[in-house]
Amino acid sequence: MTVHYFDSSKVALDSITIGLLELSTNHTSENISIWFEQLLTDWGKNKTQVFTVVTDNGSNILGAVKKTFTPENHLPCFAHTLNLVSERTMHNKLSTK
Repeated sequence: MTVHYFDSSKVALDSITIGLLELSTNHTSENISIWFEQLLTDWGKNKTQVFTVVTDNGSNILGAVKKTFTPENHLPCFAHTLNLVSERTMHNKLSTK
């Protein structure tokens, strides 16, 4: 998980990776949600301090965001969405030939 924030000492946007997840259990929204909750606890943050969560469009990730935060906090990753559209377009073009 990467956090993006405004650093007032630099007067600039900054980023920091606060956690990596290797799921040894099923990649369910419940397990991912538990990890989100644990990261927030580890960093002394609560859900209300999270403005936006950007993720891919996987149903397990979307479910975890909805369980942990709110649907209003979620934005789909533009690059991931564009890649899915491109792949689908190429697949459709190739299959119609």
